[in-house]
Amino acid sequence: MPNDETDDRNANEQALSKEEIQDYVKRFDKLESEFREMQSQLEPSLNQALIELAGPHLETMLKSKAETVKYLSDPNPKLRAASLRVAYRHWEITDKLATVYENMALCDSDPKVRETALRAVGRCYARSKDQRIGCLLAQVVRNDDLSVDMRLTAFTSLLGLHGNMDYGAEGGKSPLVPESLQDIDWALVEHYYHGWPTP
Repeated sequence: MPNDETDDRNANEQALSKEEIQDYVKRFDKLESEFREMQSQLEPSLNQALIELAGPHLETMLKSKAETVKYLSDPNPKLRAASLRVAYRHWEITDKLATVYENMALCDSDPKVRETALRAVGRCYARSKDQRIGCLLAQVVRNDDLSVDMRLTAFTSLLGLHGNMDYGAEGGKSPLVPESLQDIDWALVEHYYHGWPTP
């Protein structure tokens, strides 16, 4: 039977040194800084895309959450896609609209709206490892009848659901966005699809 002294020795052997902790903090700070820089570089093109989608309606969407939500059921798919982006990115409405986003991802008549809704679903369930939503996203990734863009978006949302930083830490894998179906981690997809314990 192990004694407390042995347990303490084992815990000390597994603990990170002060230098290792500082190194991890520096690396995390660097990653965070690089991510912010990438976001600031992307912001103008994201705003331009919103302007192109929503036109003069964008001003109305940016007035309030309620105004944005009204556009989620607009007959114009461009306005639905724009309102999705404004809802989950600008207003950061996640929990309250998670079911709406999920329904739009599965049922909207427009593929671009479905793709945008998949991103919103990923944002709603970020780092949750939610098995039901993970399975739903994995089904989209595995569906050969869907466009490559839709499948890549679903995988990116699955990475977010799993936790990008968790994913990278669990096997030295890069949490970067895949550029092709060959870049997808199919083992991760299969884990969520089959409901196995996450890797």
